[in-house]
Amino acid sequence: MIALFAYPKPCEFGRIVSKAKIFASAKPNAAMREKFTEQITQIRWSHKLYEKGLNLAGSANVPEIQIFTIALKTKDYDENILRHIDKAIGYPIIFELRYKDEINMAAAYKRPPETGSGKWIIGDYYRGGWQQADAERLTLPTALNLEALYGHMIRALMPVPARAGESLSAQAERIAAIRTQKKTCQNLKSKVNKEKQFNRRVEFNQKLKAAKNILAALVGE
Repeated sequence: MIALFAYPKPCEFGRIVSKAKIFASAKPNAAMREKFTEQITQIRWSHKLYEKGLNLAGSANVPEIQIFTIALKTKDYDENILRHIDKAIGYPIIFELRYKDEINMAAAYKRPPETGSGKWIIGDYYRGGWQQADAERLTLPTALNLEALYGHMIRALMPVPARAGESLSAQAERIAAIRTQKKTCQNLKSKVNKEKQFNRRVEFNQKLKAAKNILAALVGE
């Protein structure tokens, strides 16, 4: 179960964000706009974790951390909704998605472009399992600055723990590689099961074994 965090009073923001403002900035197509209408009741910018509110210095990578609370009409939501909100807001975001009396935490590792201009880079999304919205909330992790705090919060959602000394970006890249490698293994396993010719089955089995070894190396500590 992914821990819920309690956010300090000075960081409360409580602003309702209209879907129209998200659309104006992120420019979703008609099908995506329809999903916003079908799946979302309200988008609330609930908290801003910033220097004065937490007494933690920001940086170019993490000037602030935004907390968005999304009220859902359905428990199954399209991840691209989060991506469009992330596109519209030029800060790292942690999402709290609520459906009835349950809550689901989600976030992507988000960072500014290396050139210093242009759009923020938004990685894959990590989700916690659904849990009761009134579950006990923990104090924010201890950190020396906002960038370190963001790292703690994102890593709490990542499905694979960090290796010793592994940077946040390296961990995110490894998790992406794990996802890709899992798909490769699934495809090869399907080919093994469908193949009728013995020689071809042997060939696919060898490739599957090699792919599994690569996956194990990526997952291992």
